Amino acid sequence: MQVNPYKNIAAAYRAVHNHNHRPNNVHQDNQAQRPQDQITLSREAQRAIRIDHQKAPSVPHDNKINSLEKWVDKATARTEANDGDIPFGMEWKLEYVTARIDKALATDIDNEGKVLNLTPEQKEKLTEINEKINALLYPPANDESAETDEGIEGQNS
Repeated sequence: MQVNPYKNIAAAYRAVHNHNHRPNNVHQDNQAQRPQDQITLSREAQRAIRIDHQKAPSVPHDNKINSLEKWVDKATARTEANDGDIPFGMEWKLEYVTARIDKALATDIDNEGKVLNLTPEQKEKLTEINEKINALLYPPANDESAETDEGIEGQNS
């Protein structure tokens, strides 16, 4: 009987390199999981959870709108940290985003029996984002405070 030494070496190589070097009880945060931390669910509970996840409504644009809102909040914070000056390169992005939001809100009308793409909550959120962007791009002038000061001076004379 002839023994193939390369077969054993190949098997050993596969065993070493295909082996997961992390033990099974270590989570992604590198903390060992204790047996009392493990939760066991009955098959019925597992099935119910699976059905709940499958039946969960998926709203297609929510993630995009949420990330856009976070980006606008970050732009607002940067502008406020810059004493009201919009950072370099941010102005054209804000103008582009507000133009896209205006277009999305304008074309999402159901006059002709079209199916709407946005839910009322999404429309409201987009409107709020658009208002924040417009407040950044076109800050309100202090004309009202000047008018009230002049009116007060005129009354005192």
